[in-house]
Amino acid sequence: MFEKMRIAVVLLLFLNIFICNGQNVLVQGQVSDINTNEPLAGVYLIINESNISTSNEKGMFKFLLLEGEYTIEVRFLGYKTERINLIVKQYDKNEITVKLQPESEILDEVVVSASKYEQKKSDLSISTEVIKPALIEKSNALSIENILQKASGVVILEKQASIRGGSGYTYGAGSRVLMLLDDLPLMTGGSGEAVWDLIPVENIAQIEIVKGASSALYGSSALNGLINIRTASATIKPITKFNTSFGYYGTPKDRYKKWWANSVQHFGNFQFFHSKKINQFDFTLSGYYSEDEGYRQNDSYRKGRIYSKIQYIPQRINTLRIGTNILYMAKEGENFFLWENGDTGVFKISPTFRQNYSLQRMVFDPYITYFKNDNFHNLKFRYYRVINTNNTMQSNDDRLLLADYRYQRLFKSSINFNAGGAYSHFTASSELYGTEKHIGTNAGVFLQLDKKFEKLNVTFGLRYELYSLDSLISSSKPVVRIGVNYKLYKYANLRISFGQGFRYPTIAEKYTQTQVGNLRIFPNNNLNPENGWSFETGFIQGLKFGDFKGYFDFAAFLTQYYNMTEFMFGIYNPNHIPLNWNPTSEGYVFNWIGFSAVNAEKARIPGIESILNLEGKLYCFDLSTTFGYTFIYPISLNNDTIYKETFSDSDSKILKYRNLHQFKMDSDIEFENFNIGFSIIYNSKIVNIDKAFENLTIKINNVPITLGDYILPGLADYREKNKTGFLVFDARLQYTFLQNHKLTFVVRNVFNREYMLRPGDVQAPVNYSLQYSIKI
Repeated sequence: MFEKMRIAVVLLLFLNIFICNGQNVLVQGQVSDINTNEPLAGVYLIINESNISTSNEKGMFKFLLLEGEYTIEVRFLGYKTERINLIVKQYDKNEITVKLQPESEILDEVVVSASKYEQKKSDLSISTEVIKPALIEKSNALSIENILQKASGVVILEKQASIRGGSGYTYGAGSRVLMLLDDLPLMTGGSGEAVWDLIPVENIAQIEIVKGASSALYGSSALNGLINIRTASATIKPITKFNTSFGYYGTPKDRYKKWWANSVQHFGNFQFFHSKKINQFDFTLSGYYSEDEGYRQNDSYRKGRIYSKIQYIPQRINTLRIGTNILYMAKEGENFFLWENGDTGVFKISPTFRQNYSLQRMVFDPYITYFKNDNFHNLKFRYYRVINTNNTMQSNDDRLLLADYRYQRLFKSSINFNAGGAYSHFTASSELYGTEKHIGTNAGVFLQLDKKFEKLNVTFGLRYELYSLDSLISSSKPVVRIGVNYKLYKYANLRISFGQGFRYPTIAEKYTQTQVGNLRIFPNNNLNPENGWSFETGFIQGLKFGDFKGYFDFAAFLTQYYNMTEFMFGIYNPNHIPLNWNPTSEGYVFNWIGFSAVNAEKARIPGIESILNLEGKLYCFDLSTTFGYTFIYPISLNNDTIYKETFSDSDSKILKYRNLHQFKMDSDIEFENFNIGFSIIYNSKIVNIDKAFENLTIKINNVPITLGDYILPGLADYREKNKTGFLVFDARLQYTFLQNHKLTFVVRNVFNREYMLRPGDVQAPVNYSLQYSIKI
């Protein structure tokens, strides 16, 4: 009896030991920045290379483990990876405090736009350039266009962006470069264009420029690439900034071209930014007001903008984010489009076109985000409205409603899965588009897989999209993107990518019918979508010698486009209306000559691009500099003789409105409280433009009639005198005092060069501004 009891007790003791040894133990802790002590949310904690946990918005984490020894790898992009050896015991405290050290290497810049999740720049399979807010502040940029022009391979022709020659100039309708604000498209519903002065320059965390077809992730308009402006969110420590500046335009190099009676034409602005966390709420508020008398006649404006971000994090569900962003801008002024002539009147407006306008833009972005462990859900909405009233029968009212859902999961096998869809509904009413309200919808689904091997990253993306405009439905064939990035050795990566793209025609391209001075625009209801592909191979090498570090990036690329839309000059009278020279007749010749959007082009654009970025210390100076060179050879593959006759140089196949060579440089020298900076932009001459702008020739009954410089008087002579391209030099001097106060003196176009981007659009002469900023 006692023997059986003894055996039972021993068995119970062994069972108790077994149960105790098998119990889960709570491990918890916090992860934060080693310099600022700010908690870091979304940090990955990988336990024994398999189990994955993440930190919440307070940097806290907790998980259950059995007793034993563990290796915990703490990963967060932008920070050095930490490895912790942990012994878990039942009755120990088992609390961990992790301090992460920010990465100092330029190659470790974090980019979101290339794959819709955070990646290091060195791991990307497609060329991506990053612009930091410090450059915006130092340059006293009144509009984001001034900064984007500094990026390699980027050209903006009167608000229309082109990356590596993918776009020419299409008179403000349609864009092959997608502009995003906080990862959502911000393109007008009617004209499909990016409005750069809507962007809150006073609240920018980072600008990301992806070069190459990106439609597999982002859909229509990303045919040539994308520009994503990411705004700043609130941090633990409240931040308040004020910025004001005042400046004036100098006299043009040829003094006789000065049109204003006053001694100078002024411009100025005021900006503020404030962010703060209050309990479960994050607040960000910024504002901007600007006035500009203009260096061109009838080109003045005044505008104001306010931008707010509000986010709520429930205390009981700290992996949930609910928020909204609100942006409003009002602007009024005059619009310069055509010059008076190519000599004394380059800064004077054509007497045939004088436009006054009043403009309002509103953006409302509610969103909800939920993440737990390795699952991430994000649902965003955007309501975008444009109200434009003017005196030239070109008023419009655009409305766009967008919904975007994305699901992301990081699998234990180092596979990052991204999938989702987007839907947009847009309407446009305008005197430009006729009496009808035009209605369109766009729906697309996508998925992307990223697999990380030891030295190799592989990306595969796929998208399918449906488009409807005024009940006419069209669809894209599935478009793909494939990319690889291979780490050759430390700080040296090879990348290869292939991507397809497409763009649907906009309401403006299909239906616009108007007159701007002597320039007429005609509609084309039969316009078809554009499509194309881009291939790139590149190499990025991290550099470190002495106190200097940086990188060298080289890329060779090839892009091909089909059905490219261009505004083509011609005679567009209906068949039932014969032409004649009677000014009172419906068939009067000048009623029917002008431009219309047509699918005129098949094109190929090969090229190369190289970027050198360095920063470091030389004696007592802190130096940073960026060099960028881009060469493209954009060739038209359209052999139609009628189309060739529209080129200003009909013997050349170079696409219109392209610069073959671009060189850009920006440098900073910092010494104690002083910062000296300068930038250089060189664009080679534009080989081809529309011949109609230089020498208008029409054929009636096969009889050529020359009308000369009917649209832009003096353009041919002006281009002949200025055919060597242009180089523009800007300089800045910044002085910091009382720790957070800064004075910045900026001189743009130091050597007072007269240059033109698109025909009839001569840029500003030398101008000076003084900026005062304070950060509290």
